[in-house]
Formats: sequence, structure tokens, C-alpha cells
Amino acid sequence: MDRFDGNLKGLKNLIRVAGYNGSWSIIAHGYEFMSRDGAVLNWFPDFSRKIYYKGPPDAAGRLRQALAVGDTTSLPPTPPDSRNKAASR
Repeated sequence: MDRFDGNLKGLKNLIRVAGYNGSWSIIAHGYEFMSRDGAVLNWFPDFSRKIYYKGPPDAAGRLRQALAVGDTTSLPPTPPDSRNKAASR
């Protein structure tokens, strides 16, 4: 996930659910999360809503992968037929 369209609370929750602990800071035009393993995530909600990863390449890559797995915004929508069948049961 290189973009997050939710709010700060949602991003914090996504990172927590992915199993990461660390500290948050307010930075110019956005927020920064620094994990205990050195991975850094910068998010700029007022501009591009993009996420940038920094820090040791292995740690940053693990954080990026963990958030990609937890990103429910990239899941395809449920087909209409599935919803109708479930509702009629």
C-alpha cells in the first residue's frame, strides 16, 4: 500500500493490527511512524495521501508488505449476486 485514503486513526489501527509497535510524530504536512525495528512510514494526508517508507531496507520492506496484506481497500467488491443470495437466506 503506497496510498492511504482513510484517517489517522485508521492508519494507526492498520499498523497496530499488522503487529507493529513504535512512535508517532507530527511532521511538516503529515505524520511519521517509526517502528521499533527502524522502519519509518511517512504519510501526507492533506496532499497526495501517499505513504513513503524509509529506514533500513529490510525493515521498511517488511512494514510495506505487512500493510499491503492488511489493506482492505484493495479488495475487490463483493459481486451483486453474492449479496443477493446472502440477503435472501
